[in-house]
Amino acid sequence: MVFVFLWTTFVYDFIAYWSWSSSGWLAKLGALDYAGGTIVHISSGVAGAVFSFFLDGFKKKVSPKEGKKSNIINVFIGTALLWFGWFGFNGASGYKADVRAGYAFVNTHLAASVGGMVWVILENEPFSRIKNGNSKKWRSSSVGFCTGAVCGLVSITPGSGFVDIWSSIVFGVFGPMASYYASSAIEKKGFKDYLGVFGCHGVSGIVGSVLTGIFASKKVAGFGEINIKGGWVDGNFVQVPIQLLSTVVSFAWSGIITLIICYAINIFECMKFKLDVEDNVDHLELGEYAYNYSKINSSYDEDKGSENNHSGSSTETREESMPENSTVRNEGRFV
Repeated sequence: MVFVFLWTTFVYDFIAYWSWSSSGWLAKLGALDYAGGTIVHISSGVAGAVFSFFLDGFKKKVSPKEGKKSNIINVFIGTALLWFGWFGFNGASGYKADVRAGYAFVNTHLAASVGGMVWVILENEPFSRIKNGNSKKWRSSSVGFCTGAVCGLVSITPGSGFVDIWSSIVFGVFGPMASYYASSAIEKKGFKDYLGVFGCHGVSGIVGSVLTGIFASKKVAGFGEINIKGGWVDGNFVQVPIQLLSTVVSFAWSGIITLIICYAINIFECMKFKLDVEDNVDHLELGEYAYNYSKINSSYDEDKGSENNHSGSSTETREESMPENSTVRNEGRFV
């Protein structure tokens, strides 16, 4: 709670004032951010990366166990809730139910839909398949679609109320594409990007901010009685440099201040994050487990255990069939 209060006060509030207040210096320069691509997503994505680095630094190798998804159903439900909520997040950012809000609504849905499909395609490594003539069966990952959809939502956020509907397809392609390759590079470097916060929100937010400078339309903004010079599509070629400046400033401010906050909090013994073993974080911090499943040693013969179970054997019979070095332990993990 201390971190949340300090971060929102010294990071989010500052960037929001610079970008959205009529007296903010970025707003006076003409930086465009309709619903918070820079203010929310870039700042939080960078903060997540800094916080992850503060906790873990760079690991030489990320074990396959760390990359396992603990609950795919929750991922799907969470994405559905996010997608629905984003209609209000983007559509209502103009504070009016007008034509511009309709543009924001449709742009949001289209970018997310395209983003989900783009991520699924990239997961199947199409360029490698074409190069090597690989005919391996294509797989459609639900988690991949959800990740791409969220990246599409993030990338369209800064421009949802500024760009024409056709251009939201471009946001839906390049935002998730950049996030996919960035996330892959981050993983190969051994950096633990928890929940893909930087890879998804940070990178797609940056792409969305730059694309807003290209596709911002005076016509769309005019539907909400807002006067802007537009982006490259309207011949305003200085808009992209302005967007880049806004992105760099938000990136740097969030990164530096977040790191200072982390070190400041860590000075006090009572507020230190004292996690030594990642597996038991729920029990260590909350005194309870997120999942109460049993872990069965990988050397346990599941088929044999299944046969024993179907033959009417008791739990004791199953345990007797396990090797001596096997253990059944409630560690609060889903493996």
